[in-house]
Amino acid sequence: PVTAYGAGDIPVLVNGGFETWVGTLPDGWVKVAATAPAKDTTVFQGGAASLKFTATDQTISAGVKQVVGHNGCFSTLPQITFSAYFYATTANDDIRVRFMLNGAEVAVTTKTDILAATWTQISVNYTPTTWNDANEIQVEAFFVGDNLTGPRYIDTAAISYSGQAYQGTAAVMGTPYQTIEYASGLYLIT
Repeated sequence: PVTAYGAGDIPVLVNGGFETWVGTLPDGWVKVAATAPAKDTTVFQGGAASLKFTATDQTISAGVKQVVGHNGCFSTLPQITFSAYFYATTANDDIRVRFMLNGAEVAVTTKTDILAATWTQISVNYTPTTWNDANEIQVEAFFVGDNLTGPRYIDTAAISYSGQAYQGTAAVMGTPYQTIEYASGLYLIT
């Protein structure tokens, strides 16, 4: 298999585990609402940290967003999946993940009434209809609703692809020779 890491213009999520922080924000992320995030090292789904919101207003949304890339390098249009894990200390929260293209929502998934004290994964799929270098893809993960009090956590955000996320070809030594498709970036061939 060929695994791409940070491949050129292919959308890549940075710091999906919320492990690294720059000041009061996780590296690569921007807050969605007025509630400020904090790094938490006691409640996490993966790694050693998570993103924590302590909601004090019951009618707010609390979350983060990230521009994951500008596109234009796909030979065929892949389905992109964005997922994240959510954790609430009380039951009945609503969680949402979505794709934005040039500032407009193009795909969203909402899960209502998640269980208390349980990590819940939610994902959203998006298959673009067109690609060009001017398109800006953004992902968002957030809590939403009218009962947001106390701590809330987000962790292990990720992007994955199905279909062909590449362009061009390259010959790889093998028995027999194998042709792979590629985009610019770093690759692990195993």
